[in-house]
Amino acid sequence: MRERAVLDALAVVLAEAPPVSYGWTESLWDLFEAYEDHRSGRGPAPQLTAGRTDRFAAQWRRQECSAEAHRLLGQLCVQAGRAGLAAPAEAAGLAVRLVRADLAAHAAVNPLYALGAGHGEPALLALVRDNTWRGWTSLAY
Repeated sequence: MRERAVLDALAVVLAEAPPVSYGWTESLWDLFEAYEDHRSGRGPAPQLTAGRTDRFAAQWRRQECSAEAHRLLGQLCVQAGRAGLAAPAEAAGLAVRLVRADLAAHAAVNPLYALGAGHGEPALLALVRDNTWRGWTSLAY
């Protein structure tokens, strides 16, 4: 995939991802386990309210979007390492948006590192200084 296609695909992933909610709560994990048990023939189908169905579907879609973003970011890093990027500011902006959206946040830091002083380091510094964003703690190891 060429750089432009990767950047466009990342923008689509950001647009299609459901908003951040409370993530995978205990009740959603229980629901997932009940669903898997039913799917494998080890238990009854879980009883779902409309709200639980919507939350589960949204979290599942966010998981899919995050996996796609992770794959695309890997391609972007390879391209940045080989020949540099034609649109480094756009790549940095998308990476920052992915981190703030908590979509493949760890992987989104990699292209910022690869972009270096011109675009990546200022973007990383802005993320570190942004104390309004709740997700930064999710990047701590």
